[in-house]
Amino acid sequence: MKEELISLLERLEKETGLPRGRIIEVLASALKVAAERKFGQKNIKVEFDEEKGEFLIFVNNKKLSTQELGRIVAFRARQIIAQKIREEEKSLLAEKFAKRKGEIVWGIVDRREGRDYILEVEGMEVRLPYRETLPQDEFYRGEKVKALVLEVDKNAEYPVLLSRTHPQFLEKLLLEEVPELKEGTVKIKNVVREPGYRSKVAVESSRKEIDSIGALIGIKGTRIKPVLHELRGEKIDIIPYSDDIKEFIARALAPAEVEEIEIYPENKRARVIVKDDQLSLAIGKKGQNVSLAARLTGWNIDVRPVSQALREKKISEEEKIKEFTSLPGIDEDRAKKLIQAGFFTLEDICRVPRDELEKLLQINTEEAQKIVKMAREMLKKEGVKIG
Repeated sequence: MKEELISLLERLEKETGLPRGRIIEVLASALKVAAERKFGQKNIKVEFDEEKGEFLIFVNNKKLSTQELGRIVAFRARQIIAQKIREEEKSLLAEKFAKRKGEIVWGIVDRREGRDYILEVEGMEVRLPYRETLPQDEFYRGEKVKALVLEVDKNAEYPVLLSRTHPQFLEKLLLEEVPELKEGTVKIKNVVREPGYRSKVAVESSRKEIDSIGALIGIKGTRIKPVLHELRGEKIDIIPYSDDIKEFIARALAPAEVEEIEIYPENKRARVIVKDDQLSLAIGKKGQNVSLAARLTGWNIDVRPVSQALREKKISEEEKIKEFTSLPGIDEDRAKKLIQAGFFTLEDICRVPRDELEKLLQINTEEAQKIVKMAREMLKKEGVKIG
């Protein structure tokens, strides 16, 4: 039996690639579990004698005979050993992939579990969840798939989680195609995505003679085309970064043309004026363009047409205060705070994120909800629809 265990130890060392010490620990652990199942939860110890090259099992400090050890290995330990070796192999691979978090890998589709894809990547089964795929993605068994190593958890059923929707996936794809990004002469400042539909990438050049947009697009689009292909036609807006927040916001709203921007630093809010015929372009389909621009810049962006802005300018401060103080919990001081923060109408109150209103007026969630509810009711009476 000594020879059989040592033979098993050597074979596992070759087949699994696990360190000898780790395999010894696994075998010792498996023998202990097997002995506990046979003798019950007694004082059981398992040791490995390096000099003699054999495992020793002690039950209540009494060493088992070779014959008893053989029966344990033959009938109880084999399945446990196989299970523990699988766990160790999975753990070792997870450790390897933990160092590659944020990198792009290639995998082969093996099967589907529910809506998720199970891929084989470098000998390991990994999961590409449906939520991390693009709307246009449809993969088949045996197909090669490119994705980002998003998470690694060695205790999970599939320790490695992949993603094709994460902003870093787009960033890494661009890094593969653009030498200036690898060299550091062009830097990506931020990436935001509506996966499968539209993305915005803010870039900055460290040298004036290098065109950051041209560097990413390439001659006749040679650099950007492989990225677009990988992302199934997702539109990518390359935005030149600027430290001037007004300029950056205006650029981020491309392809719309901006007429005027008023900024309110206290609550990082920007009021953007565009020509009436540019409004739908600035907002984008289902609000995608303005939403991405807000996420790219880190500012709340309120876009309105010139015609509306002109009407609002005609409203006196007294009228604004009167309208705002008709809302529950809004006194004159709070009304003035709203005006100073760029709120001119009841529509502005309805559109602002609740947490921003709470912070600005120093009120709780319930109070903010009451204010917004009343503002909506007042607008409804006036025949104004709020989305």
